Amino acid sequence: MWLMMDRIRQELENGGAVVLPTETVYGLFAKALDEKAVDHVYQLKRRPRDKALNLNIASFEDILHFSKNQPTYLQKLVETFLPGPLTIILEANDRVPYWVNSDLATIGFRMPSHPITLDLIRETCPL
Repeated sequence: MWLMMDRIRQELENGGAVVLPTETVYGLFAKALDEKAVDHVYQLKRRPRDKALNLNIASFEDILHFSKNQPTYLQKLVETFLPGPLTIILEANDRVPYWVNSDLATIGFRMPSHPITLDLIRETCPL
């Protein structure tokens, strides 16, 4: 399994996309801060560019890093429901690249509970 994880890490570092399990489905992941990698995900999914992608993050601090005007209940929401099958939508700050959220004012955050996927996100955040 470690050899497989090394190949996955290498693929991500080289701007590729990988399929990883989440608690609900398998997802297509790439390094969110790499525009070419994200473009590759859009191409593979045949997803229109006006449909934003989520940021897959590993911690509450990651959410704070990429959002603004957070509600007062956000930390309680994260502690209660994440990691897990919930998307939290917040105002995006200027750290969110336009190629991830299609230049929208908001961004969705996911924190998958699958241990392998979550560990990989911790290493390469955000995906």
